[in-house]
Amino acid sequence: MQKQDIEHNLSLLGSQLEELGMQTTIRLLMIGGGFMLTQIGNRTTTDDVDVLVDISDPQHSDDYRIFRNAVHFVAHDARLSDSWLSDNIGDFLRMAGPVPKGKLWRRFGRYLEVYIPPKAFILAHKLVAGRGKDREDTKALMRSLHVTTRQQAQEIVDKYITNKDIQESEGVQETLDEFFRTEQ
Repeated sequence: MQKQDIEHNLSLLGSQLEELGMQTTIRLLMIGGGFMLTQIGNRTTTDDVDVLVDISDPQHSDDYRIFRNAVHFVAHDARLSDSWLSDNIGDFLRMAGPVPKGKLWRRFGRYLEVYIPPKAFILAHKLVAGRGKDREDTKALMRSLHVTTRQQAQEIVDKYITNKDIQESEGVQETLDEFFRTEQ
């Protein structure tokens, strides 16, 4: 997906939520490739849009079911994989540390709001992931945030990844070693 595809598909999702009778606002915190593409602009495509879903009224458990159905209908209509909008990372994000509310990026229809977390939050999670495919995103975020030392990067990780077991099990120190070899 390109930036305009993301915006188009989210617009379709907003319309679909209304068609399915949604009455409460769905808040999405956009992370991952969708964030990098729409906010940093260091890449031109992403395979999916990773989000954290925050339904304003958790008493309405049907709201999540309606949301997932709307995602499915958009996938079908736009000939996309059902995973075009993925919320699989939500539990991990909440376990890792504080999740910022983010700032409103765009509204799509009456019931869909997409929020953007601070760049530092994304950087912390890219460093935790430590995947080769995240290397260019990590570099772009470091440039954007003017992170030039290992200590600066560690402070960002410590702010958003307060679960030290996750930092350890995901090999954050090794990932930082890779990015800051010259400091050793």
